[in-house]
Amino acid sequence: MTEQTPKDIPLPKDFNRNIPIEVQTTTGIVQLFPCNLTRGTGSKKFGITIRGICTSNVQPLSQCSVYYKNTGYNGHFSSVTKLDKLRQVAFEAIIPVPEYWEES
Repeated sequence: MTEQTPKDIPLPKDFNRNIPIEVQTTTGIVQLFPCNLTRGTGSKKFGITIRGICTSNVQPLSQCSVYYKNTGYNGHFSSVTKLDKLRQVAFEAIIPVPEYWEES
């Protein structure tokens, strides 16, 4: 059995609530449909918080990763609220790549 790598996280300008972001968890890849994106400021300017909907059961504060150009960046679900079969979540990560943020 081969292990899959999640698709790259889209650039912030390309986020679309109808196209899921793939997050690698300890149990496999889950899909996060983004509703809102917040970028950090100051010394935390490479931080990102994505609020959205997950169709899978995810655990708060469990270690996860998103990928950009085949490099994994650690993150975690900072909040998870169960809504019937869905989960309202906030995912936080740090992507310290100026190119991702379209900075020179």
